[in-house]
Amino acid sequence: MNFLVYDTETTGTATEFDQILQFAAIVTDEELNEIETIDIRCQIQPHVVANPTALLVTNVHPAQITDQSLPSHYEFVLEIKSFIEQWSPAVITGYNSLAFDEPLVRQAFYQNLLPTYLTNTNGNTRADVLRMAHACHVHSPGVLDIPVSDKGNPSFKLDQLAPLNGFAHENAHDALDDVRATLHIMKIIKTQAPNVWEAMMYNIAKPHIEALLGTMAPLCLTESHFGRIYRYAVCMAGVNSINPTDFGVVDLQHDPSDLLDLSVDELVDVRNAREKRIRSVKSNNQPILLSASEQSPNPVIQEIGYEELEQRAGMVHSRPDFCEKVGQALAQITEGYEKKDYLEGKIFDGFPSRDDQQLMRQFHSVNWNDRYDLILRMEDVRLREAGCRLIYQHAPETLPVKVTEKLDDWKNSRLTGPAPEKDGWCTVEQARVDLQSARSDPRFQDRHEFLDEIQTYIEQYAKQ
Repeated sequence: MNFLVYDTETTGTATEFDQILQFAAIVTDEELNEIETIDIRCQIQPHVVANPTALLVTNVHPAQITDQSLPSHYEFVLEIKSFIEQWSPAVITGYNSLAFDEPLVRQAFYQNLLPTYLTNTNGNTRADVLRMAHACHVHSPGVLDIPVSDKGNPSFKLDQLAPLNGFAHENAHDALDDVRATLHIMKIIKTQAPNVWEAMMYNIAKPHIEALLGTMAPLCLTESHFGRIYRYAVCMAGVNSINPTDFGVVDLQHDPSDLLDLSVDELVDVRNAREKRIRSVKSNNQPILLSASEQSPNPVIQEIGYEELEQRAGMVHSRPDFCEKVGQALAQITEGYEKKDYLEGKIFDGFPSRDDQQLMRQFHSVNWNDRYDLILRMEDVRLREAGCRLIYQHAPETLPVKVTEKLDDWKNSRLTGPAPEKDGWCTVEQARVDLQSARSDPRFQDRHEFLDEIQTYIEQYAKQ
């Protein structure tokens, strides 16, 4: 199967509200030989304010994102969809893509009335080269030279990792150059750590992870938290009763006997505790999960001993009632997530009906004059809202006056706030604050003209 290695550059880091400005990808064969390349950009949407730091880091000037000769965001996203479909099925991967780029791509598809899950349907699967690098560091140490952060922790930032391993990363944070850097790291892992490469390729497939967990044997789990790599010895301990891709695993560093008779509510507390004796593994997110043995490079296994870990896993396996309660606890945590009342936060609130999917396809083929009547026929209120936004941006004269006035208010609220407290959209005022911080940031001390350009751009928004 081919690989589609991609990267995005964006207006900021809020994956629900920021937008993609540049999309680049390289398609390769199974041996990572290049076949096809794409590198496209678009205009910023009128309700989005670019974060000044993001512009400075990516070296994207305000004049570039407001260039009327560029495609609109809608036209740009249609081109991304077409490219992915052209090369499907493929392993779609990037660097930290599962945590950052993929949520942005999914939001772009969702907000433009396109199939949200294109990257893992139609035979496509997903991978993440950052996770491969973590796995290589733990299971084949020395293959990759790993930078060290100021705090003494291994640093996996691509703009540091790639140059240290022989890639001339002169245009870091340009999407196409970052794709080439990612491909460089992939080739090192594939050729010099083939066992890690093979294991992580297996871990792309949900059935493989589910079979691995189903053995109930001790497993090695590697995770990254706040810049540090952690290794655990775990065994499966239940499946989320409302999300079959969410598996509970017990940390076998501790004797699990004191957990086995806890209630569901008590297990929720255990899962949410700072020291997580019960963790979650997503079978559809390429976890770094490998079979354990006496020779596994895992300090927990070496310290406690594989036989003792087997006995602890056996205790869990012998209590199906405990595993069932863990599944109920995970479901209770899932149901407890706060519902969001804005369009972007409702992306996972169910799938469009077949009738709505048909209307979504028609939306992209009819004249703008006919699109408002079409979206009124959609059952899903999310689709109607997204459709109205698109028409508002491209043919506002075709909307009823009341709808236009409502969308004027919506756009102004995005520009002036208030935004959700965490990971919200960037407002004009927030951009001003961020720009002030950037002026005192040592990274940008010699970029006065660029900073002044951004200030002019922000004040133009303020006048709106």
